[in-house]
Amino acid sequence: MLDEIGFFSEELFAYGDDAELGMRGRLAGWNCMHAPQAVVRHHRGSTLGKLSTRRLQLIERNRVLLAVRHFPVSLLLQNPFWFAVRVMAGMLAGVRGRGEAGRFRGTGEKVRLAYALISGIVEALALVPVTWRKRRQFRREVCKLTDRQIRELISRHRISLRELSEDAA
Repeated sequence: MLDEIGFFSEELFAYGDDAELGMRGRLAGWNCMHAPQAVVRHHRGSTLGKLSTRRLQLIERNRVLLAVRHFPVSLLLQNPFWFAVRVMAGMLAGVRGRGEAGRFRGTGEKVRLAYALISGIVEALALVPVTWRKRRQFRREVCKLTDRQIRELISRHRISLRELSEDAA
């Protein structure tokens, strides 16, 4: 698979690079296998720390870049709406002390969190031209799924809003 689709995307050097690689593999027609006996120990936030705003900035940046690289245009156009819904759900969770936002206590910390999200998006927008070129090349040379199949794949494996905003801590 790696010979066909390449390795981790360099612009996603941390956070989401594994998801992007897996998605690229699926879009190239590869299947994945579920191995329930496998054990993975993942220490969330170990690279930069759970309260690192740089970590959240990179997560947001890479979320946008993954969508730009692989989502059908019809889903990309919905992205601002779902971003707003996700932010509102995250804010509600944060008020209740749940999810990622719940870790950031007090107004000053919440402002730092909001700044990190906005900075991540701004950083992503600067990388959109490069990402779009990679998207076109991947779609032309490697991708085997239609836009409809990609939408179905994303829909089938989507994460609920509650899980995303409240349980991600």
